[in-house]
Amino acid sequence: MITYFDSSSLVKFVITEIGSKQNLNIWNLSSEKVTSQLARTEMHSTLMRRVREGSMPASAVRGRLDAMHKLFADVVLVDISSEVIDASCEVVQTSSLKSADAIHLATALMVRADLFSSSDKKLCAAASESGIAVTDPTES
Repeated sequence: MITYFDSSSLVKFVITEIGSKQNLNIWNLSSEKVTSQLARTEMHSTLMRRVREGSMPASAVRGRLDAMHKLFADVVLVDISSEVIDASCEVVQTSSLKSADAIHLATALMVRADLFSSSDKKLCAAASESGIAVTDPTES
């Protein structure tokens, strides 16, 4: 089973939060784990935002970044190519997704993902409407 993990889902592997345990079950059931290169920037941004907001100490960042790099070693990272951008332009014509979410959905469609894992309700709805099975690890 090819599972596409968006950033909101992947971050649960490096920061323990609601859905982290459920996400591990999804991971273990997946024969191939895929995400966009965009997830790398989004996850770095999430970590740094948490430091700025004070919900994570700056001293924890190095360990979380190390965990993130290990995680990405087991994920197929899809480049944001012209083909992905073209597909994401089509996605925004038929949905109300923002550009980054459209890139995630377009990438999942291009790799023919069997399952889309995300904590973003709007993105989950768009993926479902596009014909991909959806799982939200925050819902049990």
